[in-house]
Amino acid sequence: QNWLYAEYNFATASTQMAAKWADIERDGDEYDLQYRTALDGLVRPEHAALEGITLPPSDKFWNEYYPPNGWNCRCTAVQVLKDKYPTSDSDQACAAGERATTQIGKNGENKAAMFRFNPGKTEKIFPPKHPYFPKGCGKCEFTKLAYNPNSEKCRACKVLGNIRGKELEQATRKAINAKIKKRNEELMKDVPTHGTLNINGDEFLSGRMMLAHRSLIDVFEHCNPNNHDFRTWLIRFSEKSVKGWQYEGWAPNRPIQPGQKGYDPKKPNKKKHPETEYFTYYSLTIKGKTYWANVKMHKPFKGEVLYTIEENKPKDLIEGLPKTGKDQ
Repeated sequence: QNWLYAEYNFATASTQMAAKWADIERDGDEYDLQYRTALDGLVRPEHAALEGITLPPSDKFWNEYYPPNGWNCRCTAVQVLKDKYPTSDSDQACAAGERATTQIGKNGENKAAMFRFNPGKTEKIFPPKHPYFPKGCGKCEFTKLAYNPNSEKCRACKVLGNIRGKELEQATRKAINAKIKKRNEELMKDVPTHGTLNINGDEFLSGRMMLAHRSLIDVFEHCNPNNHDFRTWLIRFSEKSVKGWQYEGWAPNRPIQPGQKGYDPKKPNKKKHPETEYFTYYSLTIKGKTYWANVKMHKPFKGEVLYTIEENKPKDLIEGLPKTGKDQ
């Protein structure tokens, strides 16, 4: 009973910490990561020695000493603001982590070495040296360990893996999509909206850039959901965010093509954006990465209206000034 309880606690803690790492990794080194124990009389002394260790998520310490670090380990790691806590010495922290995961057995082997892994980075709930895996395991397509054709455990694992793998893939995909949808809805609440905002500037082809009430929401809905830097920039958007954009070229407002949504064979010249005369493109830089703003030359507004911001250089971009009217 005690053994199963310990196994259950480890699987639960490992899963929770792996999920937590996904959020930590998304923020990069914007925050520091701090090791924390349960701060009670049940905390083992070697784990208590890790209390308060504060290092960036990219530090080597978290590769091997990210919790859980033992059976029934209740330790965790939390994001903290930089400069709020002093940064720990990485080598000293690793030495303390090594001591916390050292338990020499009768055969002279370190029984606690298996806890030196990061379930979030490795994307495994159980470490490679977990007793669930038979001796001689190396790398195979299911456990990332070895496949031994003479082992009944390996053969059974392969059969179950084929069945369970498909179920797990579907469940995981569904859970990830639900999580992304929920996070999108939460983030969209923070995206600033306003009435039509006019930003004048010589860098704009028409002399001014306009943002309609939905402009930033449109940009948000078209962006990469995993691009944290861009989303942070978007939430903090202000008039200054548009200054310094570089005009790169334009693209015609082409008709909807056969097979595309909204195509009407009776109206082959129907445009997806009938309010748009043509599109202009501007390059901008966010944290050292170049992005491309797709802007409508809006007929009713008689000026440029921001539509989307793309991560890759547009394939339909035509350098130079746009051709209009009969020339287009």
